Amino acid sequence: MFDPTFSHPSRRCSPAALSLLALLSVAALFGCAVPGALGYKIFGPPDVPARYVPPKDQPLVVLVESSHSPAASVPEAEELVHALHLDLEEHKVAPMVEMRKVHELRDTEGKSFSRLTISEIGRRVGARQIVYIDLMQCDLLSDPGSEVYKLKLSAKVRVVDAVTAQTLWPDAEGGEPFEYETRPTRATTDMSASYIKREALKLTGNEIARMFYAWKPDTMSEENRDSRLR
Repeated sequence: MFDPTFSHPSRRCSPAALSLLALLSVAALFGCAVPGALGYKIFGPPDVPARYVPPKDQPLVVLVESSHSPAASVPEAEELVHALHLDLEEHKVAPMVEMRKVHELRDTEGKSFSRLTISEIGRRVGARQIVYIDLMQCDLLSDPGSEVYKLKLSAKVRVVDAVTAQTLWPDAEGGEPFEYETRPTRATTDMSASYIKREALKLTGNEIARMFYAWKPDTMSEENRDSRLR
């Protein structure tokens, strides 16, 4: 029997649901163009797809070498590989080979390490795939007499199969060009030029890592910047 004192519990729409309903209403009235712009405002820029997705069941190691100092393990390369490794690990791109294994191999081989091929290093440390970065330029720039610095870096990035020694990505010979320049930062008593460089290399490592997983830009300028890099 119907009970007039009974009332259904109130059902409230979430802000996201209300936004979607509003978007559909506008779509019915004005077509697709306006809702597309509104959707961008409500939900933000769309995800930027990965440029290459490494197989998730194959151990991966990151190698960074410097063309301008190929025989040495330069500090810039170490900072960059550390940031890149942590970012790929955080986003679960693939099982990551510990960085210490590369350091141990370098210590064991000594001067012979520079004669090992990329694929041989990968096999020796237990990796099936290698993200290899050839660091061609890494300069901390500042105008004469200025305490404002910015890092300018250029490199080529590729993924190599440790078993076949074939380049898995990209198709372009030598690797995918990568260029990055940080925003100018003023040095202070608490923030030296070397500190600025280390932090800039961390940002650069994160930017390279984004090649291998989908990510959402915070702003439209970030989305457009990534398109220009491609």
